[in-house]
Amino acid sequence: MTAPSQTQIGNEVLKKPLLEIAELTIRFSSRAGMFKRGPDIQAVTQASLTIQPGETLALVGESGSGKTTLVRSILDLVPITKGVISFHGARTDQMTQQERREMRQRVQFIFQDPFGSLNPRLTVRDLIAEPLVVHRMGTSVERAARVDLVMKQVGLPNEYASRYPHQFSGGQRQRIAIARALVSSPELIIADEHLSALDVSIQSQILNLLTDLKTQLGVSYLLVSHDLNAVHHLADRVAVMYLGRIVEAASKDLVFTQPSHPYTVALMQSMPKLGAGKRIPGQALRGEIPSPLAPPSGCAFHPRCSRATAHCQKAVPVLRHAALGRQIACHHPLEV
Repeated sequence: MTAPSQTQIGNEVLKKPLLEIAELTIRFSSRAGMFKRGPDIQAVTQASLTIQPGETLALVGESGSGKTTLVRSILDLVPITKGVISFHGARTDQMTQQERREMRQRVQFIFQDPFGSLNPRLTVRDLIAEPLVVHRMGTSVERAARVDLVMKQVGLPNEYASRYPHQFSGGQRQRIAIARALVSSPELIIADEHLSALDVSIQSQILNLLTDLKTQLGVSYLLVSHDLNAVHHLADRVAVMYLGRIVEAASKDLVFTQPSHPYTVALMQSMPKLGAGKRIPGQALRGEIPSPLAPPSGCAFHPRCSRATAHCQKAVPVLRHAALGRQIACHHPLEV
């Protein structure tokens, strides 16, 4: 794996993104019958994202929008139809086998269900140490010391090391999963709905833990979530996805206080609020997300959008750069 590259402009050093996704498209074939092929499912369409070192990017949207499919493609868990994924400027489709192994060491995944992602036959110590064994990192003594360190970092007492996953609560199992992700010293952690299986009281503890780890270790996060309150707590930037497309991307503050795409506005309006907060009339989210087997023509959001016109039914909006670093794909965005 090549070292992170830098470009000098004047007196400023510009680093390449840690992760860059460019024009990513993922299609799946479907079956209309036992022998007859049905229409392709366009799960992700021309999605582009970047994550800088030390940054937290949240990917939000309703279920069925393609978030999980997109992030799983980063680690080759889902095949790519078109587009490019680059890590430290190196294209993943041009990496050698050794470079792919190094990338998998430096990019780790936290799954939605901590119990389902942990081998019930292994002790906590063996579960956490497994990535070190797979990537042949350190001696057995060094691996043991590393496991002890990350258990302490995530708040797991040392006496838990000899126990098994079924002996823990959901929150404790998620801490084990986080320790397992941290043990190989990754630069990027992908968390796919990592809070949805936890009680509300435990969610805040895990959120605070991830925030502390980011401060201590400088790790980057790619969060997949429909919990906008959790996103607001942890994210630096937010990308909004609808039916396989990125429709808006901006800093967290812009997305939450000045959303521009009508879908983003509707998502923000769906957040539970205390008191009589400011609301934008006529932007309530209506209906359900369409099936990717039969997406609407033009802008996919137009059947649910209060600002849609005849033009929206015909032309697909292109993701373009706007003021304040915002990206927007909408023919009639809200003026902010």
